[in-house]
Amino acid sequence: MQGVLLCALTLFIYAAGLVSYRWIPKLRLASYSFTATGLALIPVCGLAIYYLMWPLSGALLWLLVSLVGTAAVLGALALMKARVMIYLAVAFVVSDVLAVSKTMQVGLIWYFVSLLLLATALALIQRFAPAQLPVQLTRGINDSARVFVPVTMFASMMIGTRLQFWETALIFVLGTLYAVTFVALDRSFYFYVQARLYSLLATLYFTLWLCEFLNNYVYVLLPTAILSLISCFILGLVNLPALPWAPSKDLMATWCLAQPPVIFSVAAVMVDAHAEPTLFGSSSGGLGATLVLSLLVTLNAAALGLVGRSRLKTYIPALAFIVGTLSFIALPTIPLVVLLLGLAALHVMPKPLSHGAQLPGVAGGLALPALLLLLLQITDSHSYWALLFLGLSGAVCYLYSELATPRTAETPSNARIFSAITLLASGVITPVLLSIGVDVAYRYRVIPGSLEYSALSVGIASYLGLIVAGALLTLDRTYRALDARPIHQNAPVSGQIYTLSPLQTPYLLLTALYVSIGLILISAPAVLMSHRDYLMYAALLLGTLAIFWKASPRTFSHLGILIRLYLLWAAIQLTITSSLFSLHTALIITFLAFLLSACSLLLIRFHQLSRSANTELITGLVFGWVALLAALPLIRTDIKVTALLGALLLTGLALLWQVASRRPAVSALQVALASGALTLLGYPLLAGNLRFSDALSLLLLGMLSLAGSKTWAALSASTQPAHISNPKQEDYLGRWGYEYNATTARTGLALTHLYLLHPVWAEPLALSCLAILILTVGWWVQVAPQMRLYPPLVGINLLMFRILVENEMREVFLYFSQALVFSFSLLLVFSIIRRQKPSLILYSIALGIQAFGTLYLTVAGWSLPWSDRLIIVLVTLVLLVATALLKRKILVILVVAMLSYQILYIVGGLNIFSLFILGFALIGLVIWRLLARDETIQTQPHLPRRPCDSQPTAPPAAGSNPSGAQQTSTPAWQKPDHTP
Repeated sequence: MQGVLLCALTLFIYAAGLVSYRWIPKLRLASYSFTATGLALIPVCGLAIYYLMWPLSGALLWLLVSLVGTAAVLGALALMKARVMIYLAVAFVVSDVLAVSKTMQVGLIWYFVSLLLLATALALIQRFAPAQLPVQLTRGINDSARVFVPVTMFASMMIGTRLQFWETALIFVLGTLYAVTFVALDRSFYFYVQARLYSLLATLYFTLWLCEFLNNYVYVLLPTAILSLISCFILGLVNLPALPWAPSKDLMATWCLAQPPVIFSVAAVMVDAHAEPTLFGSSSGGLGATLVLSLLVTLNAAALGLVGRSRLKTYIPALAFIVGTLSFIALPTIPLVVLLLGLAALHVMPKPLSHGAQLPGVAGGLALPALLLLLLQITDSHSYWALLFLGLSGAVCYLYSELATPRTAETPSNARIFSAITLLASGVITPVLLSIGVDVAYRYRVIPGSLEYSALSVGIASYLGLIVAGALLTLDRTYRALDARPIHQNAPVSGQIYTLSPLQTPYLLLTALYVSIGLILISAPAVLMSHRDYLMYAALLLGTLAIFWKASPRTFSHLGILIRLYLLWAAIQLTITSSLFSLHTALIITFLAFLLSACSLLLIRFHQLSRSANTELITGLVFGWVALLAALPLIRTDIKVTALLGALLLTGLALLWQVASRRPAVSALQVALASGALTLLGYPLLAGNLRFSDALSLLLLGMLSLAGSKTWAALSASTQPAHISNPKQEDYLGRWGYEYNATTARTGLALTHLYLLHPVWAEPLALSCLAILILTVGWWVQVAPQMRLYPPLVGINLLMFRILVENEMREVFLYFSQALVFSFSLLLVFSIIRRQKPSLILYSIALGIQAFGTLYLTVAGWSLPWSDRLIIVLVTLVLLVATALLKRKILVILVVAMLSYQILYIVGGLNIFSLFILGFALIGLVIWRLLARDETIQTQPHLPRRPCDSQPTAPPAAGSNPSGAQQTSTPAWQKPDHTP
C-alpha cells in the first residue's frame, strides 16, 4: 500500500507539472519544478516497490522502471522542449541500456559497448539532423555526447580489475574508432586528443594482455613507445588533411610524450638482459637485447630529425651532443654507437646552422667518437676516452661556429643562447662522468701518477677551457647585438630601445655561466686527484683570457669577475688542503675576500680601469659579504690574534666602502661588517673576560648593534630621500624615524634578530622578556607611524607565549586565545579613535574566538581558578567596547549576552547578586541606546521631516557654510543608525 501511494503521489506531481505548463501560463516556471520532481521520484518508486512488494528479479524491475521513466521524460521533453529535459532523457536512456544488459545476463564488457554505441547514435543525431531538432535539444545532445565517452572510458579503467585486459583494450579500440569518426567529420581538437589518447591506452592494454599471457612484463611499454614514434613518422612524412592542430606542434608534442615509454623500455630491456651502460661495463646483454635497443634508438633519432626539420632545426646540434653524452650512462656500447651515427646522419645536409657552423663538421664530431668507441670495444679498452673525445668534439665544433661567424651586429638568437647553456651543462656533467668511469675502470684504485691519468687530466682541463671560451664568445656576441639594436622610430619614447642600455642583459645566459662555473669549481677536487684540479683552474683562466683583449666593454667586466673568482677559489683550495689550522684558513680567506672587494672599489674609483661600474659594485659587495661570512669561524670565547686581525680587516673594509657612492646596498654591507667586527671583539670580552653568560653577551651585542645602526642611519647622509606624498603622515621622529636611511636601520634590526634569537628562549625569564622588549622597540621605531600600534601588540602576544613556555604551556589555549582577542580588540578601538576604517575581518576573528572561549568556559570552567575566569570576562568587556564603537546594534546585543552568560556562570547562576549585576547591565544598555538615539535626533533634526519635504532644495555651493560653524566629516562606516 505504501508503494502504491508513493507511485500515486509521483504520478500526481508529474501530471500537475504538465497540466500547469499546458493550461496555466502563470505557473509555467513552477511547472518545471513539478515535472522534474515527479521524474526524480520515479527511481525512488522503483526502490520502494522492490523492497515492499516486488516478487521477481531486480533486473526486470530496473528495466520496467527505466522504461517508464524514459516514456515520462520523453513526454515532458515533447511538451516543454527544455534543455534540462534532454539531460534527464539521456540519463534514462543510459539506464535502459544498462538494464537491458543486466536482464540479458551478458558480460560486463557489453555494458560499455552498448554505452559507446549509444554515444555514437546521439552524436550522429546531433551531427546529421540538427535542423529537425530545437536548439535546446541540439545543445543538450551535444553536451551529453561530449561527456559521455570520456566518462565511459574512465569508468572502464576504474573497474579494470573486473575486466580482462583484452576487454579493456577492446573498449578503447571502440572509443578510438568513435573519436576518429568524428575527427573526420568535424576536425575537432577535442575528438582528436581523444583519438590519440585512446589509441595509446588500447595498445597498452593489449600489451598487458600479451604480457599476462606470456608471464613476462619486460616489454610492457615497448609497443606504446613504438606506436608513438610511428605516429611521429606519419605526422612528419605523410601529407595528412587539415588537422585541428598544427602538424609541427603535434609532431614535437608526440615526440616529447614518447620519451618516457622509450626510456622505460630501454631500462627494462637492459635489466632483463643484464646489459651494462657503456661507461660502467662492457656487457651488451646478448644479440636480442642489442637489436631491440638499436631499433629503439634508431627510431627515436629519426623522429628527432623530423622534429628538428620542422621546429627545432637550430637546436638539433646542441641536443645531439647532450643526448650523446648522457647516453654513455644509459646505453650499452653497440646501441650507443648506432645512436651517435644516427645523430650524425641528421646533420649531413647542405644547409648550415643559423650561427655559422657547418653541419658536416657537427656530423663528424658525432661520428668520430662513435668509431672510436667501436674501436675501443674491439680492443677491450676503456670507453671513457670516447666520452672525452665526444666532449672535445662538441666544444671544438661550437667554438669554430663562433669564430667562423662574422662578428657583426645581429639580432640575438635563442638557439645560440640555448647552445651555450647546453654546452655549459655538459661541461658540468662530462667531467663528473669521466671521473666515475675512471673509478669504475680501475676499480677505485686510480694511480694519479700514471701517464694515462695525466693525459686524461689534460684532456678534461682542455675541454673545460674550450667550453668557457665558447660561452664567453656567445655572451660577447649577444652583448654586441643588444647594444647595437636600432631605435624603433615609431615607438613612443618610453618604449624605445636605446644603444648601450643597461637594461638589455641576457640574464639567463649569465646565470647559466656563473652557476656552471661555480659547480665546476666545486666539483674539481672530486674529479681530479693529487692536485690535478689546478689544471682545471688554469684551463678556465686561459679560456677566459683568450677573449680578454677583444671583449666588448660589458663583457670585459665579467671577465675580470671570473678571473678573481678563479684566483680566490684556488687560494681557498690551497689553504684547505694545506696543514694550516682552521682559524688560519678562515683568516686567509677573509684577507683574500678583503683584497678582492678592495680591488672592486679601486676599479670603481678610477673609472678608466673599469668598463662597467655597476658590475664592479655588485662584485665588490659580494666579496664583502664573503669576507664577513669567512670571518665568522674566528669568533671564540677568548681573545686571539686571529680574531683581532679579522676584526681589523672587517673594520677596514667597512671604512674603505666610504669611498663608494652612498647606496642602500653599500650601507647595509657597512653595517654588517661593523657588527661582525663588534662580535669578534665584544663576544670574547663579555663571555671570556667578564664571565657573562652567552645569552647576556648576545643580548648586549644585539642592543649595541641595534643602537649603533640606528645612530649611524640618523647621523649619516641620506642614501634614499624620503618621498612624502601626504604631509600628515610625516614621521614625528624626524631623522630617527623609519624613512631616513631605512636600509641601514633595517639591516641592523635584522642582525639584532640573529643576536637575540638565543636570548629570547634562554634562561632566566627576565632576560628573555628584555630581549622581546628590545625587538618590540626596534620594530616600533622602524615602521610607519600609522603602523606603530602593531609591534606592541605582537610583543605582548610573544611575551605571553614565552611565559607559557616557561610554565610548561599550562592552559595554553586559554591564554593565547585571550591574548589574541585582547590584541584585536585594542586594534579596533585605536583604529576607530584615530578615525581609520576598522578591519571587520579582525573583529570577526576576535568574536569567533571569544564565543569559542565561552563554550570552553562552559565545558572546563570548573577547573579554572577565579583569576582565569576574571581574565575571560575582562577581555570580553574590551571586546564589548570595540563593538560599541563599531555601532552595530545586533553585535552589541550578542556581546552583551555573551558577557552576561559569562558573569552568570562565574557567580554560579541566578541569584540576588547575579540579578543585580544583570539588571544594572541591562539598564545601562537601554540608557545608552536612548541617549544615542536622542543625540542623533538633536544633531540631525531634519530627518523626521524628510517625508514631508515637497520642494527639493539645491545643494549649497562648494566651500559655503551658511551656519558659519565648522563642519566635520564622518566616515562612511560611522554613519549613525536612524532607526527608532
